[in-house]
Order: sequence, then C-alpha cells, then structure tokens
Amino acid sequence: MPSCRDPEAQLDRLDRSTEPLYSVKESPAALKTLQQALANAQQTQNQAKQIDILTGLGCLYCSLEDYAVAMKYLKQALQIAQGLKKTRKVILVFYYLGEVYLKSEHYQQALICYEKALIILEYSLDYTKFNNSRFNEKPADDVELKYFVFKKYFNKRANLAMILERMGLVELCLERPLNARSACDRALKTYQKLGDRLGEARILDYLGAAHYKLGNPSRSIWYHLQALGIFRNLNSADNSSEMAHINQVYQYLGLHCEGLKLYRRVLMILKNIERTKRQQAV
Repeated sequence: MPSCRDPEAQLDRLDRSTEPLYSVKESPAALKTLQQALANAQQTQNQAKQIDILTGLGCLYCSLEDYAVAMKYLKQALQIAQGLKKTRKVILVFYYLGEVYLKSEHYQQALICYEKALIILEYSLDYTKFNNSRFNEKPADDVELKYFVFKKYFNKRANLAMILERMGLVELCLERPLNARSACDRALKTYQKLGDRLGEARILDYLGAAHYKLGNPSRSIWYHLQALGIFRNLNSADNSSEMAHINQVYQYLGLHCEGLKLYRRVLMILKNIERTKRQQAV
C-alpha cells in the first residue's frame, strides 16, 4: 500500500491494498516525525500542510488499529480541507475515513464515506469541465496541454475504480450482494478500460463472492477462475497472491472455510484445463 507520508502525491492512485501503511517497527519514529511536523505547520499556520500531516497521522493510527484516534485526525483533516475547498484532499480524506470504518467493521459508515468520495470525484470527472476557455485558447495541436488533460482524466478514472471496488466490498459485508455486484461491475469495466489487470483480478474475486452469496456457486467459480488466471499470469506460476486475496474476501464475510474450498476447487479446474491444453499440444 502506498505510504501516507505524502498523501497529496499519492492521490494519482488511491490505495489498493489492505497492508498497513506503516510497519509496526517504524511506527514510533513515524509518529514522532508527524507530530513534530504538525506542530510546525500549526505554528506557521500552514493549513494545507496540516491536512497532509493529519491524514498521515490518521492512516498511521489506522495501521496500529487505534481507530478512534485515526478518525479524530482524519476528521480534523476533513474539516480543514472542506474549509479551504481542497477537492482532491477532501476525496482522499473521505476515502481513508472509509478505510478506517471498514477495518473497524462499521460498514454503513464506511459506505457513506466512500459514496461521498465517489460523488465528488464523479462531479470532477465531467468531460465538459475540460472544455473550458483556457483549453480552447490553446492551438489545436497543443499536444502538451492535451496530454495533461488526458493524464488528469485517466488518473481520476483509476481513483474511481478504487472507490467502487471498496464500495463493492462494503456492500458484501452488509449482506447486500446485488448492490455489491452493481458496484463491482462498474469497477471491473473501469479497470478493463485502464488495462489494470491486478485491479481486474481483485474485482473478479469480489464478483465471485457476490454470486456465492446470491446462491449461484457455479457462477462464483467462473469468476474466481478468471481471477486466478490473471493472478497466475502476473505472478508466473505463483498462486499465493490469489489464495491470499480470495481468503481475505471470504474472511470479510465470515466464510473462511468456504473461501478455501472454493479456491481449491478453482485451482483444480485450472490445472485440469492446463493439462488438457498440454496434451492437445502434444
């Protein structure tokens, strides 16, 4: 997971992992550094910097599983960001508030935060906003400006997929597989447009879990099979990434044993397919 030492810099790609933002070993030093930086920013009345540092502190305490303190810092960051109308930072803080609520198993509150981040981001994704006077004043062949506009739109699309992915997971935790499937379908299409194979694999596992909850195990296996194929292509013959992810998904649902059984079944199917292809090649 990307570090929150510089939250503004990582906005171009929101966090995708559930790994801690800081290791337990480096947490004391990171805490001391962030608290000193916060004191300096408050002394100089640098509110923009305070948002970044408060967000970092919130993420640090989240990694330490001190969720009450994490929420306190993130809410302070949100208040300042909203006051300064820093849209990018508001989106980021709402996202991380959602992460804290998700990890502390307050799923409804997590969903609210993700939805707020999504609404703000979707508004900023409006194509018409790029068709402004500043853009039109430039020559039609101004490649540099057009590349900047495309890159900005592309990065926001990646963030959109991330938020939809987390919303899908929360809906699964809330026992609403239909809503989860809807959010994940949107995330899947976005990841596919971006060419993000890892994101696509994760979403396929969430869709598999959604269909499992809907009582459609055969469809569930199909999605997990697709995910496993991508994970294996990305990690050579190593299946550990897929096994870790599918276990994580079903652990969120309190179905660890079922997830393990599905993984083994999917792995067996894939091995049989590969064996058949080798025999046909011979």
